[in-house]
Amino acid sequence: MSATRVRDADIKVRRSASNALRLKVRPDSKDAVPNLVKALKDKDHEVRQFSAYALGNIGPAADEAVSALIDCCRDKNETVRYAASMALGQIGPRAKAGVPTLIQVMSNAYESRLVRPAATEALGQIGSDALEAIPALKVSLNDSDYRVRAEAAYALWRIDQDSDLVVPAVIEILNGNDFLAERRVVQFVGELGSKAKPVVPALIQVREKEVDWFRPHVSAAIQKIEGGEGEKPIVAPPMP
Repeated sequence: MSATRVRDADIKVRRSASNALRLKVRPDSKDAVPNLVKALKDKDHEVRQFSAYALGNIGPAADEAVSALIDCCRDKNETVRYAASMALGQIGPRAKAGVPTLIQVMSNAYESRLVRPAATEALGQIGSDALEAIPALKVSLNDSDYRVRAEAAYALWRIDQDSDLVVPAVIEILNGNDFLAERRVVQFVGELGSKAKPVVPALIQVREKEVDWFRPHVSAAIQKIEGGEGEKPIVAPPMP
């Protein structure tokens, strides 16, 4: 499908085209970026949302869209703000210009529970180029939303590799009662390796209370932390 169809006069065509591009674009689909950037200003929020998703799926090659995506982080529609935040993260270090805006979104207590964790995750994906976010991320480790806490912990690890900050935050999340935040922590805590050994008792408790399909994910995280030399790596099933 031609990317020019996202600018068609018919709203149904624009919606269909932007959604199709969201599903079809690849990291080498740079030619679609100019039309998708223009579609971010469409009067229809679905077109804006699908176009932001498409740009995120293109990734770093969509870096010319960063400015427009920053504007979309202030969109009146929360699904557009969510998609724009995710896209900036997927673009990665080339989206460094979006860091101040993502910090604002993450720190805004009035922002939706859908958008704030996405903005926090995006800061981690930008990585060491998001160093200016560290003070705000430290504050977010005590956020009332455990999903923001989880993403803040992972972002701090990806940006600064500071296990002294991340490990206590991870333990507190695992001892909490937000299963989505717990599962997010399980997904990344193995990356800390032996530095996360104090987390293992909390992971064991989580494994005992989790549903059957997720327990292998917890076991795999524990194995990565403890080393497991000579052991067959635990292969967890795909997340649903």
